[in-house]
Amino acid sequence: MKKKKNKLSVKDILEFFKGKQKIKKTDLNKSLLNSNIIDSFGLIELINFLEKKVEKKIDLSKLNKENFGSINKMVKFLNNY
Repeated sequence: MKKKKNKLSVKDILEFFKGKQKIKKTDLNKSLLNSNIIDSFGLIELINFLEKKVEKKIDLSKLNKENFGSINKMVKFLNNY
């Protein structure tokens, strides 16, 4: 039997930021790094969190602005990964 793929949502990513950083709806399309919402160490923590959520190892070569430039881009990329 094929294992059901875990779908990721914006709400899942917002769960990561709960208690750390307040994210507004207007932040969903902003660069997390350029907007100082997260730093490079926070990005590593976020990647680890996302890997657990989607139950997959994320290829580090895929960490670019096109795939991880904003929360909405992350959700779209990881749901098609």
